[in-house]
Amino acid sequence: MNTQRRILWAALMAVIMLMGAETRVATAATYIPTSSGTTPWNDANRWSPTGIPTSGDTAGFYTTITANRFVQITDGQPILNIVFNQNSVFRYNIWDNTGARLFLSDVGSVTSAPANANHLPDQIQVPVVIQAGWPASPRIRVRRLTSRWCSTSMPP
Repeated sequence: MNTQRRILWAALMAVIMLMGAETRVATAATYIPTSSGTTPWNDANRWSPTGIPTSGDTAGFYTTITANRFVQITDGQPILNIVFNQNSVFRYNIWDNTGARLFLSDVGSVTSAPANANHLPDQIQVPVVIQAGWPASPRIRVRRLTSRWCSTSMPP
């Protein structure tokens, strides 16, 4: 009888722990640009579904734009993937002037796949920090789908 109570007690504790555990499903968030100017990355209303993408999420820049758009990172947002794929000649610019960094998972990717052959290269103009541990793995994929995708420089 004592063994049965222990098994029942362990099962009850496991159920209680699972009820209190939060699970988070990775999402793909699409950036919604304004009609002009600079917008902050960390404005939840600029993303669909509403909410800022975080570690484990994909930040997608799919909306066709009618002028260059500037998205300012202000707090070093961690993400899994970034995808630039919109059908215009204009570019998205991820930038900051306060020293903020973009944190990218070491199993993530940066993809630029413009549908327009005259598309200006999208730009990430902030330091990108590759973080291990999501889960830890010594690789990252940078997909280059156009011949004039990006230029790189190392910060001092």
